[in-house]
Amino acid sequence: MITTVLASFRARLSTREPMFGVFCTLGSAFAVEFVATEGPDFVVIDCQHGLAGQTEMAASLQALAGYPVVPFVRVPAGDDAAIERALDAGAFGVIVPGVESGQRARDVAARCAYPPSGVRSFGPVRSELVMGLKPSSVNERVLCIVMIESRAGLEAREEICSVQGVSGVYVGPADLAISLGLDPTVDVAPGLHADAVASILTCAQNHGLITGIHAGTGAQASARSDEGFSLVTISGDASLLRWAVRKSLKDARAPRK
Repeated sequence: MITTVLASFRARLSTREPMFGVFCTLGSAFAVEFVATEGPDFVVIDCQHGLAGQTEMAASLQALAGYPVVPFVRVPAGDDAAIERALDAGAFGVIVPGVESGQRARDVAARCAYPPSGVRSFGPVRSELVMGLKPSSVNERVLCIVMIESRAGLEAREEICSVQGVSGVYVGPADLAISLGLDPTVDVAPGLHADAVASILTCAQNHGLITGIHAGTGAQASARSDEGFSLVTISGDASLLRWAVRKSLKDARAPRK
């Protein structure tokens, strides 16, 4: 099922069909599995801002194995060893934050691939169960997604998108807004922010890359997919839990008629 899921995911992305997913920050494999039951196209275990360490990340990837969901790991910024650990644990791909130059993108791509294409050390641990053991085949399957989320990354977008081995670009709208001197937002604000997001999207599309972005709600995610983004996060598990609790309490406390 695993190779079938990945092949289908890639085929759908190649047609720019939008894929919708959820970021999981709670560090709970139980929560991750519950998210998977609702049918997202992908799930991201967030090891940058989320609570998952190596053990929780590996358990979460195992929890996703029984579902037709593509598992990603967002690794901590600047931690190249975490890229290999995530892939060795069985992630189909990594999302790497804070990429601001072509050289950084090359370094990330190299960490995602076995020689001679890259410098990934061979220690498949769990990944042999899901991605196989032949280095050339694994290199073809792994999805290397770099995040552009700063003014520096924005300015270097052409160089970043030109790097061989990079599968896609994922926009972090909140950090991008801050770097542009704006208030943080997971939505796309009209004006300077929207122009920056659109320029990254166009650049990535021109290079045939996967195009991803954060959203805070399903409605925002729909708007981003209409704009052309193909890998769109609808929200995170913590945010969705808070929303459900807030709504249920509001309903429970509503004045009786």
